[in-house]
Amino acid sequence: MPLKRIPTPSQDAGNWGTILNDHLAQTHNPINGSFNSFDQFSSRPTNLTADDAGKTYLYTQTGNWHEWSGTDWKVQNKSEVNVKDYGAIGDGVADDTAAIQFCLDKAAITKSTVYIPNGGYPISKPLEVSSFVALYGESMRGVVISKNSTTNGIGNLNAVIILKKDADSYNNYCNIQDLSIVSDTKIDFGIVCEQGSAYLKISNLYIYNVKTGFKSNDSFLTSFTSSVIKDTDVGIKILAGTSLAASDVYTVGASVGFWLTNMVYSTLNSCAADGITANSYKMTNCRGVTLNSCGSEILEMRVETNNSSKSIFYVDNSYITINAPFVIGDYGIIDKGVCYALNNSRVIINNLCIDQIDSKFLYAESNAIISIDEINNVPLGVPTPFLPADKYVETTGGKILSPTKSSSFNISAINYSSTIRSVDYNSGFPIGNNDYNENLNLNLTNEINSLVGVSWVKGRITFQGNDFTNTSGYVIINAFQTNGVKSYVLESSNAGAILVGDTLKIPTIAIAGGGHWYKMMGIYDITIGV
Repeated sequence: MPLKRIPTPSQDAGNWGTILNDHLAQTHNPINGSFNSFDQFSSRPTNLTADDAGKTYLYTQTGNWHEWSGTDWKVQNKSEVNVKDYGAIGDGVADDTAAIQFCLDKAAITKSTVYIPNGGYPISKPLEVSSFVALYGESMRGVVISKNSTTNGIGNLNAVIILKKDADSYNNYCNIQDLSIVSDTKIDFGIVCEQGSAYLKISNLYIYNVKTGFKSNDSFLTSFTSSVIKDTDVGIKILAGTSLAASDVYTVGASVGFWLTNMVYSTLNSCAADGITANSYKMTNCRGVTLNSCGSEILEMRVETNNSSKSIFYVDNSYITINAPFVIGDYGIIDKGVCYALNNSRVIINNLCIDQIDSKFLYAESNAIISIDEINNVPLGVPTPFLPADKYVETTGGKILSPTKSSSFNISAINYSSTIRSVDYNSGFPIGNNDYNENLNLNLTNEINSLVGVSWVKGRITFQGNDFTNTSGYVIINAFQTNGVKSYVLESSNAGAILVGDTLKIPTIAIAGGGHWYKMMGIYDITIGV
């Protein structure tokens, strides 16, 4: 930062040389001519009097000028309040509560910005941030504010930061960004606003090891972006409000990632909740809430065994739209499915993409309706065989609809447009018998039922043969079920297959060392009625 320019006397001011010398004596060390300065806040002189007014010192840690007014020190920087100008140490050891709170209170009067340079700042009491105050750190992981004491603040709250209410009982126009909030003892809150927050902006925060990362009892026009909340019981919890916009927020290692209650017209964009033990996204009594491209890797879902409502998307008495969600299950057992809707909820899901989910996809009960356009069950890894598809959906007083795949909106159906499961068929030839011939006879009804369940309506099935070196043929079957009567049509075959009733007969020819393998490669466009 450039040095402060100190104006010199004009040449018309009488004896200019004498005046200049007096002027320089105010700012320079008379011994070596250097600027009067100090390196630490604690090094500022304390024995100055009124006669010393106007002598300016350079505080080299911040680059800001400190000037003695005759009674106290004034920091000559009006744009922001640097906590190290007021005694914060930032060494990770000294208690910096008083210095930072002094700056926050000062900024509350001038409605200005408090700036925290990189460093560790232990605090013993919650920091209280008033309306119209911006709290900026130098960098998200470079500034660490840590609180491990049990000392409480406003409303008996044990938190790192408390947002203070204004005259209208809200905290207004507060901005917090670029810093870390941590606790070794897992105190109650990272940031909490017990009254309400309006026009709050939070960005580039790292919140670690508190019970609830962020909580607000009422949130109006709040923006939460580019932040990580790790190892909490609840990542973000908002009990009421409107116009929440959360983007690129990552919660990991929580029981509940995002918990929204009584929220309306709000949006979550590209958020993620991983390692969750109960619900990744929990929404209760919400209206007009949309989730866009939000995902979850539920690697720890099966750890918590005492929660009977485990699900990725938990929707209770809410109207929710979920667009292009992506879920990785890692074989975790999800009691209530990827989406669990209850109590008159209305959920629209578009283009659900699932990887390695071994339990239910969707569960609707208590007059809830889940309307889904498409399920893409495309494993990225090598999963174990999936359960039958009729186990993927369950209803208890609710409905699961697929209007774009059904002739009527009132027909409850789901369309699976990708491989659900593959099965290898070994024709079982004796090794070394080159003249052995046998048909591979498959009962299609039994095979499909075992793969996708008994509730299927129609579909297209492909069988493929392989002798370990090349593809030896394929068979395509169209399957139909009307009022419980199942029928099949052989669409095409280059393997000499014939269809007799519901039995597919494929001739197999022995080869040295074994026989051809025929695989049920895919079940495409199978519609599962519920």
